[in-house]
Amino acid sequence: MQVKGTAIKNISTYIAKDFGTMKWLSLLGHLPEEFKDYLPDGHVYTTRWYPFELYIHILNLAEEMFGTGDKKVIFENARSGAISNMNTIFKLFIKTLTPEALASKIPLFFSHFFDFGVMMVEKQSKGHIIASIPRIDYYPIFFVRISGYLKGILDVIGVEFSNVSYNYDAFSKKVSFDITFQPKR
Repeated sequence: MQVKGTAIKNISTYIAKDFGTMKWLSLLGHLPEEFKDYLPDGHVYTTRWYPFELYIHILNLAEEMFGTGDKKVIFENARSGAISNMNTIFKLFIKTLTPEALASKIPLFFSHFFDFGVMMVEKQSKGHIIASIPRIDYYPIFFVRISGYLKGILDVIGVEFSNVSYNYDAFSKKVSFDITFQPKR
């Protein structure tokens, strides 16, 4: 399981901007030894693939060092990452989508950053989308990050109100994201 460097770069940029570059380097210093060689000088290559476990360690350390235990720092980092990931041309394309049309694009956003699993839309109605990833282990910090990213995409589209939450079914090993929104009038 791997993650695209862009996802890690969003974290490093957020930490450097809000807490200082030295805090990012400090976080890396707390990684388990087997992961320290991936980012020896703190530089993240956005087009490179990194181990998913490295990503999970970085997310957990970011929450431990900069969060308050509610994972809000992870959610907000992902939300702002979604907004900053979209270059001007892509933002123009996204802004032309209705929130409902977004549903068909959700799987593409996921596969852009992760080389495992498939995010699929299970249900869609006016102001409501349920998307899921089947056959995935329990990674609550990862699920919070995906929720924040989806919220950021809705922010770019421009909706009056939106909420994204998740639910994990341990028996079926499936996470479902409940996405609700109020389109602009």
